[in-house]
This record gives sequence, C-alpha cells and structure tokens, in this order.
Amino acid sequence: MSTKKCCTCNKIKETNEFNKNTRHKDRLSSYCRQCSSEQWKRYQENNLEKEAGRKKRWYAKNIKRRSKTNRAWRGKNKERQAGLGKLWREANRERVIEKTRRRRTIQANLPFIWDEIIDGGNVKPNEKRRIGQLRVYGLGRSLRFEGII
Repeated sequence: MSTKKCCTCNKIKETNEFNKNTRHKDRLSSYCRQCSSEQWKRYQENNLEKEAGRKKRWYAKNIKRRSKTNRAWRGKNKERQAGLGKLWREANRERVIEKTRRRRTIQANLPFIWDEIIDGGNVKPNEKRRIGQLRVYGLGRSLRFEGII
C-alpha cells in the first residue's frame, strides 16, 4: 500500500485512510477520514440552523425513499422495533395517554362527527355506510377523514 500526508494533522497515513475525491490527481481527499469527520462535526455544530434547513429539505424531497428504507428496516428488525416502541411508550407515557384519550373521544362522538361531515357536503351521501368503519386521521386540532375502510 502507498501512503499519503494529511493536510490537517500532517501525519503520514495509508491511502485507505483517505476518502475518494475524483477531482484530485491521486483520486484521494487531502484530509484523512478522521480529520474530515471532525471538520464536518465542527461545521454542523457551528451552523445548526443551516443544517436543520438542509435536513428538512432533504426529508421533504425524499419522502418515498425514506418510506421504502424505513419499511425495509422495520421488516428486518421486527423484534428491535417492538423493543424501541416499548421504550418510547414508557418514556412518553403522558403523550400515549393523551393520544388514547383523544382517539376514544372521537370514537365515542363518531356518529355526531359523521353527521356534521354529511351536512357539510364533504362526503357524498351514497358513501354513508356503517359509522364504525370511518377512518379518522390527525387526532390534533384538526380532523381529517379519509373515507370508508
């Protein structure tokens, strides 16, 4: 193996300790991986708002990709996912109780909510089937109904 000198730490290291960079003559970065990592961490710490915006844009742009990746991960890690869910519910007990309370309130008042939707003209009358089959989304301030299951 050949060696190369890092421009930051000035240490001579093996070439496998450098990232690839096709713009350089030797096709390797000027900085070793360790220095690059430290430099990137410092940049992120010093530019929190800029990084938050960048991540937000990436998430918005890659919704389908994230969904596919997450679905694949959950399929491969069912036991771990169940354990993580249990830990989250234990750590966020108040949120779980509040969400359950809201869901049960909506279910108890579903006939009244359904009548308001029909009267408001948001749902065609021929879609009115069994009330218990209505799927309710968004248990926050606004409710969004997605038709009959």
